[in-house]
Amino acid sequence: MNLKILFLGVRPKTLGAAIVPPVVALSYARSQGIQFNWIIINCLMLALFLQVATNFYNDAIDKLKGADEKRVGPQRLGAQFNIDPKKIMLIGHIFMALAFIFAVPIFIKGGPIFIILGLISAFLAYGYTGGPFPLAYLGLGEVFVFIFFGWVATLGSFYLMAGNLDIYIWFIASMVGFLSMTLIGINNFRDREGDADVGKRTLATRLSSKSYLALLDCFLFLPFILTLYLVISLKESYLILLLIAGLTHRIRFILRNYQKPMELNDALALAGKQLVLFAFLFWLGSLWQSNI
Repeated sequence: MNLKILFLGVRPKTLGAAIVPPVVALSYARSQGIQFNWIIINCLMLALFLQVATNFYNDAIDKLKGADEKRVGPQRLGAQFNIDPKKIMLIGHIFMALAFIFAVPIFIKGGPIFIILGLISAFLAYGYTGGPFPLAYLGLGEVFVFIFFGWVATLGSFYLMAGNLDIYIWFIASMVGFLSMTLIGINNFRDREGDADVGKRTLATRLSSKSYLALLDCFLFLPFILTLYLVISLKESYLILLLIAGLTHRIRFILRNYQKPMELNDALALAGKQLVLFAFLFWLGSLWQSNI
């Protein structure tokens, strides 16, 4: 396996979903006058390595189940490059070990609750597609993403710096969760036909096309409602978050007018950019708020 193929296995386009929660948590913490704490670097690295480990586990397990043979998205190590799933799984274990190294200071600072959350996260990194109750095959992928990329990653990062959780960070974490759900949602909608053929019962395969698109609309629009809440309750500086609307409109246009599933790759790429842009704009809004 050469480095180029290994890089594909990392799935770099998915890493924004791991980076954004700690960045957003740090931005909000600083806007509230909370001092920078190096533990946030551990949160960032833990999230990154967990995401990469999950990607490799997903690749290996889907290869064993034949779930990626007809995919229309990026190539996978197992399905398209025919790499031994055991080797792919081993790489996943290596990244999981790296995640654990960065998790140790978090466990020490956060205490038992963070140890429990860490163990659950590690289990679900594999259990997303593997184990007796694979979440992705049970239509629970979107819920998993909202809870762990929205609440757990964002709230956990903020708590480690602040020592408490206010009402606003819950709404902010939910915004991250909804935008992350857009990513997994478009991915599952694109792959719904192939997934249905191999028994991968994602939520996109369980709902009609019309119903699932309506659900994606909710994922896309709820962050705007929460943005208005932040503007009213905190500072008008968060109006800057509305600048993601251009990408949101473009994503909806593709979802409503695509002809072939392959065209949804463009919407998926835009959803990734939307999430990263949100984090950047949130940082700017928080910086502005702290200086007002």
